[in-house]
Amino acid sequence: SDLHLDASSMRLLMEKLNSAPLDSIAGEQVVKVGRADGLKLYLDDDTWLLIRPSGTEPLIRLYFEATSAERVDRMVADFRAQVDSILAGLKGKAPAHDALDKLKARA
Repeated sequence: SDLHLDASSMRLLMEKLNSAPLDSIAGEQVVKVGRADGLKLYLDDDTWLLIRPSGTEPLIRLYFEATSAERVDRMVADFRAQVDSILAGLKGKAPAHDALDKLKARA
């Protein structure tokens, strides 16, 4: 799934997430952070979120894996809330509801 942002918001969001990765998603502790293919946040061995910026267009690709669709839905909702909070702190940037609503619909 894709999170469409303008180039400046994408850069600032990724800088923020790389410097201070989320410590929990959907009430579950992030137990490991990987940086090989983007920013990968592990909740356990079978549950993770990969945040990967595009190198050619202003979007961030999001990949979720979990043991159930319900767990993915909770992760998507919480990630949306956390991204909205981060983006709200950026000058003049609107929350990413539209892009994340599309993400939730595909999950």
